[in-house]
Amino acid sequence: MPDAKLTISSEPRVDLDLFRKWNEGCQQHDDCLPDEASDLERLKVIDCETRTVQMAPEKCRFVALSYLWGPHEDFASQPLPAEQTRTIEDAITVTLGLGLRYLWVDRYCIEQTSIMDKTLQIKQMGQIYASAHLTIIAAAGTDPTHGLPGVNQPRKVTETATEQVGPVTLVQLKTSAASDFQNSMWATRAWTFQEGILSKRRLIFTSQAVLYICQTDYLHDLSPGYNSGVNYELVALAEFISCARLPREFQSSAGSSRFKEALRYVTAYSRRNMRMSSDALNAIIGILNYISNDKSEPIYHLWGVP
Repeated sequence: MPDAKLTISSEPRVDLDLFRKWNEGCQQHDDCLPDEASDLERLKVIDCETRTVQMAPEKCRFVALSYLWGPHEDFASQPLPAEQTRTIEDAITVTLGLGLRYLWVDRYCIEQTSIMDKTLQIKQMGQIYASAHLTIIAAAGTDPTHGLPGVNQPRKVTETATEQVGPVTLVQLKTSAASDFQNSMWATRAWTFQEGILSKRRLIFTSQAVLYICQTDYLHDLSPGYNSGVNYELVALAEFISCARLPREFQSSAGSSRFKEALRYVTAYSRRNMRMSSDALNAIIGILNYISNDKSEPIYHLWGVP
């Protein structure tokens, strides 16, 4: 049987003005307001205009980047190199395109060779993403060299292709953007788990589309006008990102709803992958510390166990 022929076409670059419109609309919703960043200690950000790493100014509105480091990432050097990896370069472009100036990227905004700063920033990692004005999620590719499709490089999508085999017509269907995201390496990594959950607004770059998921809106750029109705696939994706579905084994168990939420996080997190087992607690400590600071119903943990 002959293989189906795939047709690859370069789409126009993404519409940053559209993303800016989405984000401005989201700012009207109280549910999507980020946490205050004033409690963050020694927070550093990239000034995308001067391309330097600096201490975050007071009341800083910053974008956070959630991405994959790759298998052989070296310790970062400061100041910011003139030539940047494609994903971080694209994130700078998107940040400026949204009308914002500051970007938080762990490899530059955490002093990777300082044990003291690294420990501090890992502990408050959950608060960093919860305080971000928006989080860019790089769900395409497997490392920071891939870039954000459609920003500085045209994105490629798989068109519908057909192949006739005797009386049978084989049709290759497109993979939905939601499935594309859920099957991405980003969605399997331990470190990205809390980054997706705690972010209030998420601009997700997959290989074929850009998704905008906040607390109230579920948008995409695949087809103009399609965002007028409820896209249940994106609603399900939002539940996947926020870990909103309670595992069956906990649905009838005792405990408060907040405690069950903590169990849900730990259960879902335990299915993620990490390169070093020594990262097991560090990669979720941000979200555990975040829920322990809930004044109405704090949930504490003992070495990751709620």
